[in-house]
Amino acid sequence: MGKTGEIDVKATIARDGGILGKSSHSDSCQLLLVEDASLSPSMLTLFELEEGKAEVKSGSGYFALQSPVTGEMSASYLPANRSVVVTPSGPGLASLVLSDLCLTSRTEAKLDVTVSGLASVELTVADKVEVGSTLTATLTLLDASGFVLPASALQHIELSLAPSASLLSVSEGS
Repeated sequence: MGKTGEIDVKATIARDGGILGKSSHSDSCQLLLVEDASLSPSMLTLFELEEGKAEVKSGSGYFALQSPVTGEMSASYLPANRSVVVTPSGPGLASLVLSDLCLTSRTEAKLDVTVSGLASVELTVADKVEVGSTLTATLTLLDASGFVLPASALQHIELSLAPSASLLSVSEGS
């Protein structure tokens, strides 16, 4: 990585005479040196009904979002707050690349997005239960790959407990 910050550059044209005269001419300009653009975080794992966001760090401030995103999610760059917003419409994977329009970059500003949906519910209980006793059951929500959904998915899923036989009574535990 190089150094960042402001730098003044001064150029002088020295003249010894001739048609343009004897005086020298100079001018200066101020440059702002920045790091390559990056996205933070560089990976997002979302439930299909959640919106995700990544912050753009460094770069020129002028970007274009290049992505193979079609159908299952949309993404856009918001210059006002220098962020990338991802809105999924179903499960899938995508890699988004943010290109700096003013600067050549040595590294890509890349965002890998994984969107999961509810594919199965796994209920874990003891094999044998004595009549009149209490047991604890564990419910696990899985996506199509068998991975556990993030806890944030519970905001979008409604679960209800209903016994399938009159022998059972169901209540929520603490």
